[in-house]
Amino acid sequence: MSSLAPGDELGSVSIDVNTPADLLVVAPTGQRTGFDPTSGLPRNGAANIIPGGMSQLGLNYAALYPTVAVPGGNNYSVNAPGTNQADQMDSRVDENVTSKFQLFERFSLSQVSRFQAPVFSGIADGGGYNTGTQPLDTRGFVLGATDAINANLVNALRIGLNRIHYIANSPSYGQNYPPAALQFPGVPNNPSINGLAWFAPSGYAGLGEPLYTPTKSTSQDVQINDTLSYVHGKHFLKMGPQFRFDRPTPGQHLLQWSIHRR
Repeated sequence: MSSLAPGDELGSVSIDVNTPADLLVVAPTGQRTGFDPTSGLPRNGAANIIPGGMSQLGLNYAALYPTVAVPGGNNYSVNAPGTNQADQMDSRVDENVTSKFQLFERFSLSQVSRFQAPVFSGIADGGGYNTGTQPLDTRGFVLGATDAINANLVNALRIGLNRIHYIANSPSYGQNYPPAALQFPGVPNNPSINGLAWFAPSGYAGLGEPLYTPTKSTSQDVQINDTLSYVHGKHFLKMGPQFRFDRPTPGQHLLQWSIHRR
């Protein structure tokens, strides 16, 4: 077997989908309403049951697999391309307003743009948490003021702002609701997290957008410190308030189904 590069993926794809069986789709914890797979209407107190025989939805998913000539495991490999670009800058300005009053400002910027192609092309995807487009933006700003009130008394004020924004696994083909032939009954149409529902038959490479993606997060912190320093002979005293305001972004709520043979 040849060795794989960091962007390579090795897995198995299906070459036979003609095995009739009932499939039981277990709804998420706490959800007691199932959906009729034919009409899409809710059925209280029932799980989603795909009747015995060939499910058209399953056939449509299977058709997304690439054609392979060799049966069995490890019959598909891909050298998925990827890029990673990082840009960073820092700037600082110092100003002596008077002989007793000084100011300084500092600004930092970091931008990372990473892309890793998934296992399969297009909506079939089949990647993981580290595939897709992953932008990361970080910004930091500090303002400092030092005031020498007299020979014994100095006041130092510091104000800082930090902001971090990132997205994990934003698909390059778009965050779109899947076409009707590939829609699971009951899966909501949410533009912020739309994508092909993840489907991973046992023993085969999964299809669709990976679990827990895309993950979008923005956090912002503001910190204010004010310190008054007093010197008298051999005595040194420091006092002052400190404030911090954190503003994280609420997490996203994703649904997950399990599918079992009956």
